[in-house]
Amino acid sequence: MKAHPNGKMTSILNKDSYTEDHFMEIEVYETYQELETDHEAALKKVETKLLIINRELSGVKYTGRKDRIHQIQKRIKTFKSFVNKLAKKGLDLSKENIVRSIHDVAGLRVICSYTDDIITLLTHYNVIQISRSFKSRIISNILNPVATEVSTY
Repeated sequence: MKAHPNGKMTSILNKDSYTEDHFMEIEVYETYQELETDHEAALKKVETKLLIINRELSGVKYTGRKDRIHQIQKRIKTFKSFVNKLAKKGLDLSKENIVRSIHDVAGLRVICSYTDDIITLLTHYNVIQISRSFKSRIISNILNPVATEVSTY
């Protein structure tokens, strides 16, 4: 797949350009659509696993709270975000650059009301493959929180 200059696509997406090439090289957008479809399916799979785990933990086997997982949020990076991120990195639009340089295509946030619920989910269930050191770091941050500055706008 041919690399495309990012500046032209950025100006098209930001509506700074009114040229005929708004349908610039369809393969770049098709690459995004493939990634979006694959990542959306993966997010749904993980979300389903989490909902099943939440139901298991809410059963009679475990006493206490009704729901361990309060909320699940997910998102897929938009095509405009892809283009802007590659532009910030000074990279042309190509399938190779997208796959090699963008590591946050999808995001999933699991919100629990209590920290022990997070620890239970991390230690007893292997919903997604994350390294042992990352799990340890999360648990350490929960057990020993560090004060952070919160800014409001």
